Amino acid sequence: MLNATLDTRKFDAAISALNQLLANMNEPLGEIQQSYLREYLQRFEQMQSPEGRAWQPLSPFYRATKPKNKDKILTLEGRLRNDLQVQRGTLSLSFGNSLPYAELMQFGGQAAKGYVPARPFQGFSGKSELAVINAITQSILNRWK
Repeated sequence: MLNATLDTRKFDAAISALNQLLANMNEPLGEIQQSYLREYLQRFEQMQSPEGRAWQPLSPFYRATKPKNKDKILTLEGRLRNDLQVQRGTLSLSFGNSLPYAELMQFGGQAAKGYVPARPFQGFSGKSELAVINAITQSILNRWK
């Protein structure tokens, strides 16, 4: 009878090394955080959603009565832009905004003075999702030597 034996020590070592690589994703998460911050700030400059769609213009009434930054959507004092909250763990990264009106600006809805159209400023575009995958893949490949 012919017997075949499979030695899994190399496979086990490779899986163990991969687990160690995935246990600390600090480097790629830092790159992702910086990339997201750049895109987030660009959205306010370009006044567009993560997908690149222009935000709805200001109502003529609000534009006429807005005390400053009349030509900028979602910017009166800059609080919304400057309130990006980041929570970073060893394997996670989340972004948000703590201002009470952030959700209304993101998704739209009824406000005291009328309807506010959705003007998405948070989220990942297809381009940024690809950058996330590339950052993680590159980090693993760089350390898998």
